[in-house]
Amino acid sequence: MEVGWAATGGDIIDWENSYHSSARQKPGISSPSMTNPADWRRFARRAIEHIEALSL
Repeated sequence: MEVGWAATGGDIIDWENSYHSSARQKPGISSPSMTNPADWRRFARRAIEHIEALSL
């Protein structure tokens, strides 16, 4: 359990719109964060997979 939080792409936020909106600003880096993941490796893997899928 993620103590009320969800990994990138696993909740109600419109990640696709948010990601593409920020990408137009050309930030050069994307850094997902979570305050207290139950399993940081799973969180990182899911976040990376989701961000890579949005980039296609």
